[in-house]
Amino acid sequence: MSTKAIVWIVVILLVILGVWYVWSMQNGGQPAPYQAPAVSQETSAQSGSQQTAISNGDSNADLNADLNSIDSQTQSANSDSASVDQSFNDQPVQQTE
Repeated sequence: MSTKAIVWIVVILLVILGVWYVWSMQNGGQPAPYQAPAVSQETSAQSGSQQTAISNGDSNADLNADLNSIDSQTQSANSDSASVDQSFNDQPVQQTE
């Protein structure tokens, strides 16, 4: 690699670092505050099931209730997935001129 190419690479890296420095100083040097994304608790209209909250207990009954809740949510997701898969099996429509 020639000296000229190395000089260009160094110049480009310095320009990139300069742009990054100026951009980071626009926030006063402070990182942007974290904003948690909004979480939607909606379920599919086709499944008709409601999501149940998982308990914080550690007894066998609590764990079984949690497993049943997870199973029902998984079944709901599987049925939604099957509906989406079926929609991909759309048949072509005959075009008329």
